[in-house]
Amino acid sequence: MKSWDYNLNLEFDKYQGIKNWLKYRICDMDYDCDVSKYAMDVYKEKYEFLSTGIVQPQYNNFPSFQKWNRHNLKWEIQLNDTLYSGDTLNSFATPFNRFANVFISKLNNKKFKLIYIGKDTYELLLKEFDIVFSDYNLSQVEYSREIIEYFDKFANLTHTIGNLFPVPLYFNKERTGENGDYEFPDILLKSIYDFYLSKDSNKKEVGISVIKEKKRIDKTVKWLNSFGSGKAGWNKFIEVYRFSMYLDEKSEPMELWNNHNIENTKTPDIGEEFLYYLSFVCDCIEKRGNEIFIRNSKNNAKIYKKH
Repeated sequence: MKSWDYNLNLEFDKYQGIKNWLKYRICDMDYDCDVSKYAMDVYKEKYEFLSTGIVQPQYNNFPSFQKWNRHNLKWEIQLNDTLYSGDTLNSFATPFNRFANVFISKLNNKKFKLIYIGKDTYELLLKEFDIVFSDYNLSQVEYSREIIEYFDKFANLTHTIGNLFPVPLYFNKERTGENGDYEFPDILLKSIYDFYLSKDSNKKEVGISVIKEKKRIDKTVKWLNSFGSGKAGWNKFIEVYRFSMYLDEKSEPMELWNNHNIENTKTPDIGEEFLYYLSFVCDCIEKRGNEIFIRNSKNNAKIYKKH
């Protein structure tokens, strides 16, 4: 219970973190947080193997693609013959859409349907937000009040540096957008773990982050091989990218929720397991962000082989 002078107007227009995220998603600018100039500067400073790279506007070497970066708000790092972009580790959109649909359905409004979101749908949700997520509606679904609080925290954390990491350009294309069900760190890390340690060649190929186009597979293989091979390669990759908080005591990737894997990507039903997943993710993002900034990247061993 809050004190006597609590302003009840604060009960309206809550969850500004989520609302700001929605505003970001409907923005007309060619801007992505994980490929911003600031993100590239952090990647270059905090990841030793990128320290000699050149930060430049994305598509700088591909004039025909510059229409996708009209305002020079997307950046990349060129290191020898490889271009590095940025990627988001934990998807906010996929679990949030799952959660939002539970409450949108209560409005019995067919114009709402959140699966893969377009701009118009997010605009509509933003406009109707305080009705969709009213106190009454939240009270009808167990754990939903706690879940939306964690979503608000997650929204504020999702574009912090603890939830971003540098990768070769196009590495993650097949794990985003309509394929966002794959954009979770346990699936990502299990895939890379299999690449380094599986003796099954088919599993190794599936393990390269759901990438299907051969040219991109080759670039990903080149990137992963630069950290070494086998157990040593896996350990070095985890060390460089500060992913230890997503591993168990055996240094193997932990599932974000029960039976979550590349063949079973459905998020949990809204309830206690969903709440635990969100709290765990927020904790990991905070830990990883602190580790990236606290650790002096200049003291890291130089692990990256020249291309």
